[in-house]
Amino acid sequence: MRIALLAAALALTACGGGHHAAAPACRLTRAEAPSPETGEHSLALGSSCALGAAPHVRLFGLHGHVLPFTYVLEGGAKGSHALLLDKYRCDIRWRDLAHTVAVGGARLDIGRSLLDWCPAEGVSTVVHVYAGRLVRTRPTWRSVFRDVYDGRLDRVWPCATLREAVSHLPDDGPVYSRVGTILGRAAAHACDAQLRLLARGAPRVAVEQALGTPSGGGARCERWTWRPAGGAVDGARVCFAQGRAALVQSAVHG
Repeated sequence: MRIALLAAALALTACGGGHHAAAPACRLTRAEAPSPETGEHSLALGSSCALGAAPHVRLFGLHGHVLPFTYVLEGGAKGSHALLLDKYRCDIRWRDLAHTVAVGGARLDIGRSLLDWCPAEGVSTVVHVYAGRLVRTRPTWRSVFRDVYDGRLDRVWPCATLREAVSHLPDDGPVYSRVGTILGRAAAHACDAQLRLLARGAPRVAVEQALGTPSGGGARCERWTWRPAGGAVDGARVCFAQGRAALVQSAVHG
């Protein structure tokens, strides 16, 4: 009897008759993009849902295939509803154009956009993602310190900027200060999220923009380190061939 009642309850819920209906899907809309810098193309979006600290963005071509852009997270306001995608235009013949954008589970057809795809031109395969603002402003480690002055971070900061801020912490700071812990934890989360977006084929310039100044390594392989927080990953090792990432490895703590 219990099994029959349970099956009926599950069927009712699946048909939408339960009290806990699924939340409505997020919706994307086009927004007015700022005037592009010379040689750049942009796409501005609005979202009906608040965006996470590391929005998962994908661009699809004219025939529905995923375009393997490398995405560099530039941070922004927490819980924002706006997103700006920005890239250098193709200076050689493009092979595809972004037609559909997906952010998380939401998708939007954008038509024949100016986000062109030319895989032979490395710098044009990099998309910078700005959350919560429709202006291109690269953050600095000084702005991170101004944000954390009151003992908390009110904005989302990218991996490279947080690592640079951590490197500027004084060695003999007050023992009671929590700034080092706050920045270290934020850097770990930001760098872990950024590392998941880097794959083989990423241009070297994009890797260095995404992760910041390498902690060491040589001409072929470079390594980046950060303090682990909530996990074992505490860095990355990337090897390059002909200016592209040939191997991307996470460094495991302990």
